[in-house]
Amino acid sequence: MKKRIFGFMALAIAFTFGTMMSCSEKVEEEAAMQVATVNDSIEALVGDTILIEGTVEHICQCTGTKMMFAGAEFKCVWDSVFDQALMGQVVRVKGIVCEKQTTADDINAMIAELQAKMQADSIAAANGEAQKECCEGKGGEKCCGKEGCEKHEGEHECCAENHENDSACCPMMKLQGMLEQIAERDSVEGKAYLSEYYIQVVCCKPVPATPAE
Repeated sequence: MKKRIFGFMALAIAFTFGTMMSCSEKVEEEAAMQVATVNDSIEALVGDTILIEGTVEHICQCTGTKMMFAGAEFKCVWDSVFDQALMGQVVRVKGIVCEKQTTADDINAMIAELQAKMQADSIAAANGEAQKECCEGKGGEKCCGKEGCEKHEGEHECCAENHENDSACCPMMKLQGMLEQIAERDSVEGKAYLSEYYIQVVCCKPVPATPAE
């Protein structure tokens, strides 16, 4: 039994070491793309493996697997966990540029799910049960002036009946707006979907600070 446990530990160490080795000195020597360049050409880069350098502006506190560079219009997603200590540091990320496509069918499915939730909440309220929170995530800035409606990961999530005319706060209006965006893009570009670009991270390495003279 001890031999088996030791074997698993050895494999885990080897895997971790292998991941670290993918960010070897070669990554420091290679020419890295800047955030603005990737923003401008990300559609053409889909499927390519790139090296990008930038300042870390945000790391998801819930899972730690998503990171944003300052000024970036895309996310960096990792199967591992980004160290929160990287916040504000200049790092190099090597990864594959990916595109997530959201179609009208996807949006309509979200709308149906939201309608079902709203109906369930309405029934629960009519039965005197405690109303569910509008957002289960963590955040600080209140939305709708109601407990539980908080700003989470840069977006407001609130019950539609509270702010029916506020597209930034009402998820139903947001989804309807996405359907309009899809229709507009389809008529202009012939693409009946919305694109969300992200980098599937292979390795992440901080750039050493330049010693002060």
